Amino acid sequence: MPKSKHHFVPRFYLSAFQSAPRRINVLGVDTSLEIHDASLRDQCYQHKFYGRDDNRIEDALAVMEGHAARVLNSIQSTEMLPAEGSEEHGTLLAFVAFQLLRTKIVAQRVNTVIDKTTKQAHSRDQRFTSEELDAVQFGFDDPVIFALGNVPHMLMAITDLGSHLAVSSEAAFITSDNPAFKYNQYYEDIDYQGITGALCRGFQIFFPLTPKLCLVLYDRDVYSVPRPERRARRSAPSASDVDFMNGMQLASADRNVYFSEWQRRQDIRELLSRVRQHRDPDPTVVQEYGHDTDPNRSLLHTFERTPCLKLRLSFLKVRWRARSVSLSARVRGYQKESPMPPIPEPPEPYRGPATFSRFIGKR
Repeated sequence: MPKSKHHFVPRFYLSAFQSAPRRINVLGVDTSLEIHDASLRDQCYQHKFYGRDDNRIEDALAVMEGHAARVLNSIQSTEMLPAEGSEEHGTLLAFVAFQLLRTKIVAQRVNTVIDKTTKQAHSRDQRFTSEELDAVQFGFDDPVIFALGNVPHMLMAITDLGSHLAVSSEAAFITSDNPAFKYNQYYEDIDYQGITGALCRGFQIFFPLTPKLCLVLYDRDVYSVPRPERRARRSAPSASDVDFMNGMQLASADRNVYFSEWQRRQDIRELLSRVRQHRDPDPTVVQEYGHDTDPNRSLLHTFERTPCLKLRLSFLKVRWRARSVSLSARVRGYQKESPMPPIPEPPEPYRGPATFSRFIGKR
C-alpha cells in the first residue's frame, strides 16, 4: 500500500523518549504548545517528503532503520557503545549520517541556499528588477532527495571521529525534530565562514539516543577525554553538561522538542529562555566578491552561521597543543584530509591563481 506519511525522524528512535506506550511529550520552541502524551506516530513527518511518485526512498530508509534499531537497542540495554571498527559501529555512524541529512529543516536550507545564490547571481542582471527576483522562490520540489545524495560523503567524513557516550543517572536528555546537532567548539569564535562542515578540524556531533544516553562524536586530534573514560568510551555528565546538550536541541529544533517526563516541562521552558538568543531562523549566508581585474567574474561564498554556545563540558576538553594554535592559524589549516571525489578542472581561461577581494553583495 502506498505510504504518504514520510517520517524524517524515525518512530523507533522517538520511542526511546516515549512518555507512555506509543505516546510522547511535546513542547513547542517558538510557540506555547505543550502536549502531554501526544501520539508518537504523528510526530516528525511530512506528506510525501521523499518524493511524490513512489516509496523507494522511504522503503530503503526503513531497511537501514531496522539495522540501526538493533544497534541502538543494544546500546540502550548495555549503556555501552559498539567497538570501533565493528559492523555495529558502522551501522551507528550510517544512522547518524542519514539523520544529519534527512530532516525538514535540512531540506528547507537546501532550498534557501539555491534561492539566495540564484538571486545574488542575477542581482545585477538588467533583465530583472529586484522586486521581480524577490517575488519568486527558487529551489527543488523535493530538496531532501538532493541532501540525501551527500550521505556517502558525510559517512566518509565522520568515520574517523572518536565516539563517546554520556550516561546520565536520570532521564535528563531531550530530543527534537532535528536531533543530530553539529558543532565546533574549536572554532566557535569564528562567524565569517562555515565551521561545521564534516571535514572541519574540531567537528563535533551531539545526538541524544535515550533520556539517559547521548552520543558524542568528536575530532580526536583536537579534543581529549580523561584517560579512564576514554578507555571505557563513556562518562557521567554533570548537570551543566546536560544543560549544554539539551540547549543544543532547543537551539536547533525546527518546531518541537520531545521528552519523557512531563514534570520537567517547566525546566525545559526555563532553559529555552536562556538559549533562545541562539535560535536563528535563517542562518544561511551568501556573499559575493568580485574578481580584482575582471568585472565579469565573481565568487559566491555560501555558509551557515553556527550559534556560539561557549561550550564547556566536563568530559571533553580541547587538547593543549590544539588550544595553543591562534585562531587565525586555525582558520588557515581548518580542513582535515579525506578521500573525496576529484574537483572538476575549470575551463582553460579560468585556470591559475585568482583574487576576489571586491565585496559586491550579501543575502
